[in-house]
Amino acid sequence: MAAATRAALDYLEKLYDQFGSWDLALAAYNWGEGAVARAIAKNQARGLPADYRNLTMPRETRYYVPKLQAVKNIIANPGKFGIELAAIPNEAYFTSVPVPRNIDVQVGGAARRSARSMNSCRSIPRTTVR
Repeated sequence: MAAATRAALDYLEKLYDQFGSWDLALAAYNWGEGAVARAIAKNQARGLPADYRNLTMPRETRYYVPKLQAVKNIIANPGKFGIELAAIPNEAYFTSVPVPRNIDVQVGGAARRSARSMNSCRSIPRTTVR
């Protein structure tokens, strides 16, 4: 988990360096850096502004950045929005566990170890298996 989070943050920093704004970096994280780069190039070729507000992008991406901004604003100043947030200690939420050998993450390996049938393992929603 820690490695995945660090990789995501590193990638966001790379996107910021590439596009020069957090709005465009987040749009690229959601939509893809190639798609954002093409949208910028398209606007520049037409003599149009190439900032976040002026790019043509999918609806999901268009609303992705404002939603993140709203969450940031609420967390930064919950009282302004009439919200009281519970205190969260500034400590690690997950614990890293060293694994001495490779783990079989295939469905069959999970079924063998849990004495469940392959079909019953396949029927578990992916969001449940973490």
